Amino acid sequence: MRTWSILLAMSLLLLMLIEGVVRLLIGAAPLDARYQCAANAPKEQFAIFSYGGSTVYGTPVPEYGFMAQIDAAVKMTAPEKYTVCNMGEGGRDSTGVLLDIEKTLQYKPDMIIVMSGHNEFLQPVFDSTVARRWRERIIRLATIRLFNKFMEKTAGRLTHPAVQQAMPATLVATDRNGADFQARVARYESNVESMVQAAEDAGLPMVFGTLTNNLDQWAPV
Repeated sequence: MRTWSILLAMSLLLLMLIEGVVRLLIGAAPLDARYQCAANAPKEQFAIFSYGGSTVYGTPVPEYGFMAQIDAAVKMTAPEKYTVCNMGEGGRDSTGVLLDIEKTLQYKPDMIIVMSGHNEFLQPVFDSTVARRWRERIIRLATIRLFNKFMEKTAGRLTHPAVQQAMPATLVATDRNGADFQARVARYESNVESMVQAAEDAGLPMVFGTLTNNLDQWAPV
């Protein structure tokens, strides 16, 4: 047992040493591009942060999405008084949205807008908030980022034809009484409750929206 403990400790020290060297070579983890606006929001302006999936981001044309229109509307009223930061990302489910809120409330918004519930069937049902939180921390390690850069360059040199992805020929109806569906609904409800609690703890007004009957009719697309 003592030998294994020593080996484990030495392995951890070696990993920490490698991480430190790589971080010196390529720098600390850059701030997520989606958070740049939030981090740089002028303190004297009323800051509005928005969170969600592709609808919030503005797919397919972010410049004409509804958050871009909100930004234009408030700045027509008083351009020097408002900052609108769009943290939307395509495919972001409620677990990802909750993590985004947790990461950016430190930048002291004055109001948050959340549009969520569209992507609850994209991620594995066992992908819990805790597991996602740790995974997103791990991918920001300098060692992992360097490895990913290496793999991207290696893949770029390959000439293998791209695999064309296609939707299945038929869709199987979702069992809305099944354990998988119920677990997704429960996770969604829990995430929304956590978002509301986070906003309340920060003393922030929060506007929450979702498309009608999302969880009832959206699956399994």
